[in-house]
Amino acid sequence: MPTGDLALNTPDEVVEGVLVRGCVTVSAPRVTIRNSVIRCQRPGTDRAVVGAPGAAGYEGLVIEDSELDGGGIVDIGVDVSGVTLSRVNIHHFNDGVRLGSNILIEDSWVHDMTRIGDLHPDAVQGISADNVVIRGNTLDPTNTETGDLGNAAIQLGSETGTRVSSDVTIEDNFLDGGNYALNISGSITAEDFTIQGNSFGSGSRYGPIVAPMTVAIGEGNTMLETGKEAVVDPPR
Repeated sequence: MPTGDLALNTPDEVVEGVLVRGCVTVSAPRVTIRNSVIRCQRPGTDRAVVGAPGAAGYEGLVIEDSELDGGGIVDIGVDVSGVTLSRVNIHHFNDGVRLGSNILIEDSWVHDMTRIGDLHPDAVQGISADNVVIRGNTLDPTNTETGDLGNAAIQLGSETGTRVSSDVTIEDNFLDGGNYALNISGSITAEDFTIQGNSFGSGSRYGPIVAPMTVAIGEGNTMLETGKEAVVDPPR
């Protein structure tokens, strides 16, 4: 059954098989959204799924086997800490997922980002991130309709100042598009990073990975077409 905007404020609530023609705010813990479509396509909206303003204690959100469509006019798809995204199709936002803390993204497809104004499209972006696992996904910001490569499949850090990210695992993903598919800012302070077993396409503007020498890049990060080790460029 189609709905308008959806406010989830009951602990352990399960939303299943729903077409949401609007956006979602979460203010209760351990909510699950399953087998649903969220079409948040209202001009002037910043986020499709977000914690309710002023709310606390809404961690434990699960979104699985669902689709989020920003219609090319919404900034961010999911911006909630304490969330698990499993088998989620996210597309046509400027940024697909904004990282905070306690986040698992697995077996999902984030693609076809849409540039909004002067913003830089990323499939997954974390200005600062803590306790994050990104595993088994296909991430590519390239907009197949316009040819815009976007900025990165995964962007960590920011040009706006020094940031700290800790306990971040990026493994067994396919990453492509952007200026670099995996872009780790030279300003970042990285603690307990694991980056391994990722496969990279050849569709990025400058190369597969840019990262400072202080960030350890693990084993098994290879180019899909050649099987060769992915080159890591230093920040410019």
